[in-house]
Amino acid sequence: MRERVAIANDLRHALEHDELELYYQPQVELAAGRIVGMEALIRWNHPKRGLLSPGDFLPVVEKTSLVVTLGQWVLDHACKQMNAWRKAGIAPPVLAINLSLGQLQTGDELVETITQTLTKWGLSPKDLELDVTESMLANVTLHKNSVLDRLEQLGVKIAIDDFGSQYSSLDYLKTYRVSRVKIPRPMLDAAMLDPCESAMVRAIIGLARELDIEVIAQGVETEAQRDLLTRLTSATKVQGYYYSAPVPAFQATELLQQRLIEPRLSQISEATAAQ
Repeated sequence: MRERVAIANDLRHALEHDELELYYQPQVELAAGRIVGMEALIRWNHPKRGLLSPGDFLPVVEKTSLVVTLGQWVLDHACKQMNAWRKAGIAPPVLAINLSLGQLQTGDELVETITQTLTKWGLSPKDLELDVTESMLANVTLHKNSVLDRLEQLGVKIAIDDFGSQYSSLDYLKTYRVSRVKIPRPMLDAAMLDPCESAMVRAIIGLARELDIEVIAQGVETEAQRDLLTRLTSATKVQGYYYSAPVPAFQATELLQQRLIEPRLSQISEATAAQ
């Protein structure tokens, strides 16, 4: 409890004193190496603890009302960066942002915040992808929360993060008209060792193809993983340290200027940060 209170108080200070920063990780077309999206990932430049990744503080923040304030901060700053990329003529096709359950539960407030933020920065709803987990979908389904339906009708893309790892339901793919499913890193790791897990990955890719849903394989860190995905289908999109770690905005801008991205083998040896 003391740790939770301390982090919450520190985060309030961070929001007021510009200690938060967004990093961006490219989403890459497997076949051609073309950047097809950027995912915004929050980092906290804590004055005493150093650079903190989401896993260091989000589990605590998600238990407080600050999660909504933090989500609004991420949305605003990510859209501001997308606007800058658009003006420079290098904007990616889509900008991905992770939603929290707390944000979804605000309903009308979330829809209004997203609409106002897109208008503020001159963006279209189709520029934005909102990532939710299966457990979050189970919650909104149980409580008959229509917020995702309304966002989808607005034109915002919906993606299921860590697909197949929590409360999987094929009905979610139809009900929420998702644009993408994201294969989690542990599933991809397991597929390298276990034929059954490889079959699971192949099944997800096949199902998504039949439903005209894009697939992004997350946590791609080795050439062997890339080769496995290539054998399954070259249409898959990929994201991971094999191509790029999450990087600050200025480095993401350099990547977008290149348009194509080559594997960055030097980054694979880094300790993989929680995203």
